[in-house]
Amino acid sequence: RGCVVGKNTDIMRAARIEDGAVIGDECLVGEESIIQGNVRVYPFKTIEAGAFVNTSVIWESRGQAHLFGARGVSGILNVEITPELAVRLAGAYATTLKKGSTVTTARDHSRGARALKRAVISALQASAIDVRDLENVPLPVARQQTARGSAGGIMIRTSPGVPDSVDIMFIDERGADLSQAQQRKLDRVYARQEYRRAFPGEIGDLHFPSSVFDSYTGSLLRNVDIAGIADSGLKVVVDASNGSAGLVLPSLLGRLGVDALTINPGLDESRPTESAETRRAGLVRLGEIVSSARAAFGVRFDPVGERLSLVDELGRIIEDDRALLVMLDLVAAERRSGRVA
Repeated sequence: RGCVVGKNTDIMRAARIEDGAVIGDECLVGEESIIQGNVRVYPFKTIEAGAFVNTSVIWESRGQAHLFGARGVSGILNVEITPELAVRLAGAYATTLKKGSTVTTARDHSRGARALKRAVISALQASAIDVRDLENVPLPVARQQTARGSAGGIMIRTSPGVPDSVDIMFIDERGADLSQAQQRKLDRVYARQEYRRAFPGEIGDLHFPSSVFDSYTGSLLRNVDIAGIADSGLKVVVDASNGSAGLVLPSLLGRLGVDALTINPGLDESRPTESAETRRAGLVRLGEIVSSARAAFGVRFDPVGERLSLVDELGRIIEDDRALLVMLDLVAAERRSGRVA
């Protein structure tokens, strides 16, 4: 029956287009890529070299050879990262785990992440996986909670600095990102569509753990020497950036016993991430508050609570390179020896 290839489309060396596939005009099909039968590739699309395309490329700008990038699986919401893709991804991930395993799920405070996470949970349960849903938590909390007895975790967030994109991040049983070997295994299952389906009596359970932030705070403080902090009379200003860090900071700062002024603690769905300009302006504003309040220093978290920036007692912004040196100095003073990655 053959395939259909539109005008001005380039088919590179060793690419294979199977029967029934339709390739639109002005496309590029990369070397050694495979387009399965009955797949439609709309005009002006690029199929990467080595890609295995088994679903139609309609809204996406390209067919990718590999799912994973630097921040997990990333793309434009409802264009490259759709609910259908989230379901297939979660089903593939569940297939790499044993039946009856537990996976922890979490998200940021954006509407897109909330919608995709519901699709992910359904796919996990349908593949005989129990789900612990943390709902909206900072990324460090999701990692710590995943490491407490889960076989893995999935965190969905808005891509840093790109409000129209989302990241689907996969976490292993230690709370770290998946290794390259685990990523390749997930890639293979996804490409082959070899998803496991549970029998009716094997459908996974869904529960919502309580006291998540108290658990995280307690675990953090047990691993940090806080002797003398409460008696130091320390005064700090903390900017939660209207993100999920504001959910855990009250518990943490209260148990540290410091005099803390928290600004921007409320969640703002319209600002799940921030540009470099917004971040800089926020630091300038934080510096003004620190100097006027005569605080020892200021701390600003990003909206998902993963990164922090510092301001000194004079309101001057401490650049990231210098802040890293300060952290290394503290680690060296505490550990005396060892290796820093």
